[in-house]
Amino acid sequence: MNAYLNITPQSDADTFPDLLKVCVLYGERKALVSELLYEPSASAKRCGGPDFFIVKFYGPHAYEIMQKAPPFQGQGDHLAKLYPQWDEQANPTMAEQHLSIQYYANDTPDSPMVRQTSSNVCLTHLPTGIVVCCEYSRSRFKNVEEGKSLLCSYIHSLGAACV
Repeated sequence: MNAYLNITPQSDADTFPDLLKVCVLYGERKALVSELLYEPSASAKRCGGPDFFIVKFYGPHAYEIMQKAPPFQGQGDHLAKLYPQWDEQANPTMAEQHLSIQYYANDTPDSPMVRQTSSNVCLTHLPTGIVVCCEYSRSRFKNVEEGKSLLCSYIHSLGAACV
C-alpha cells in the first residue's frame, strides 16, 4: 500500500527541511520511490489550498515501512502525518456532486508566464470542507485523480466514509 506524507511547516522554519529530508532519505534507503505532489504556492493559497507539503511514497508496504521512520517514533505532536493511500478497488470512489474542483496555474518565478497551463488542481470535499491540492503533473486528469485519492485517504483517516 502506498503512503502519503503530509508535512506542515510551523514557526520554526529550520525544522521543516530537515524533517522532509529525513523522511525522503529513509524511504529511499528502504527502496521506496518518493514524489513531491504538492508544495504551497501563492496561487494555490488563493484557491483556499492548504499550507503543507505532500509527498507520496510508492512501493510494496510503503505505509507500513514509513510508519517506522524516525519522525513517527516517540511521543508528542508531530509536524508530519502519514496516511495510507485509499484503495479504490476495495472501496467506492467519491461522488462527484460532493466535490468542488478549481484549476490554477503555478506562479513561481521559475515558470515563465508564456508556458503556464492551468493543470494544477485544488479539490474541496463539500460535506467536510477538506481541501487538497495537487500539482505533480502537467496533466489535469492525472492531478484530479491523484487529488481524489489523497482526499479519500484524508477522509478515511478521520473515520468517515468517502462518499
